[in-house]
Amino acid sequence: MSEFRVKKIPKDEESMREIIEEASRREGVEPEGGEQGGSFEEHSHGDPMHEQIHLLEHIVAQLSQLDSRLAEIDRGLSELTSKMDEVVKISRALIKISLANLIENRETRKKLIEDVMEEI
Repeated sequence: MSEFRVKKIPKDEESMREIIEEASRREGVEPEGGEQGGSFEEHSHGDPMHEQIHLLEHIVAQLSQLDSRLAEIDRGLSELTSKMDEVVKISRALIKISLANLIENRETRKKLIEDVMEEI
């Protein structure tokens, strides 16, 4: 594919349109060997603005997929956090029960075990 370079970007709309048309004509000519360019150029419509929109649509689709995956990860992490909180609560209850078994005073032991049962 031939290269098309603009040394100075025109400020008026007519000159810009002429440059876009010239670039589109040059892109429309088949490269040597009769093959089209890469996969993106197969979707080329000759209009650089349209190609940019197509590229942005592709990027938005990828970002949407990424957002969906991140939402799944977030739900998984929330679930893990909830389960870890439960494990911490149960661990504290087990420690209190172990301490209650070490206490010789029957009333104090009974009170600790009752507290644990209320927490669970």
